[in-house]
Amino acid sequence: MTDRIPDAVGSPKMYLDFHTHILPEMDDGSASAEMSVQMLRTSVEQGVRAIVLTPHFYAHQDTLEHFMEKRRRALAELRRRWTVPTPILLPGAEVYYFREMADIPELLTLRIRNTELFLLEMPFRKWTDAMIDDILRMNQKNGVRVVLAHVDRYIAYQPKGTVEMLADSGVLMQVNADYFYEKSTRQKALRMFDSGLMHFLGSDCHNVTSRPQKLGDGIAVIRERFGDEQTDAFFRGGLRRLLAAQADRYGGQI
Repeated sequence: MTDRIPDAVGSPKMYLDFHTHILPEMDDGSASAEMSVQMLRTSVEQGVRAIVLTPHFYAHQDTLEHFMEKRRRALAELRRRWTVPTPILLPGAEVYYFREMADIPELLTLRIRNTELFLLEMPFRKWTDAMIDDILRMNQKNGVRVVLAHVDRYIAYQPKGTVEMLADSGVLMQVNADYFYEKSTRQKALRMFDSGLMHFLGSDCHNVTSRPQKLGDGIAVIRERFGDEQTDAFFRGGLRRLLAAQADRYGGQI
């Protein structure tokens, strides 16, 4: 299996799952290759055609070298068991924030493969000015575009306008599907989508029981409110943004 861009990437109903814990035995996600295959099968049934694999990386718990080798083995095992050409599997990481991380150039190896995109998980509390400065400095590095993981989970902790300021500075936003399908947050999610503030949708799936692949449930809510044209345009835009760095490799077929 390769990360070859399909010819139909610009067609409707080509969904991208930007945040997953499908790689086996990497973190608190999939516990086995068998479970990972189940998760991929469910993804395909929901129309997902590209998946970003984002196991947790905690710099205070692991070395970069060990993480990369473990990820390489996990991806090789998954590809050995899942031999169909879709979905495209793009390895990356969900990197947990630490102070002055922008000063560690080696972290750039954790960008999503063949892209500038760097998925960053922030603490679940009010961010300090220093933390916000670290986000902006990371995003200003050459060849880096920060994507805040499940930004919907942080909004309540931040002063009004914080997320908008970061977006205006070029930081991208990933939102979890449950923000849409949970009744308590659905209207907030729909307003966020309508504002253009979100750039990627992710399932953040971890297993087949308590945190399964339910990207399709979130998509259904978006499609019901905004219709086919706007929904499909959002996912085409996400795929183009994700795969733009690979356009030259594949003859510009994005």
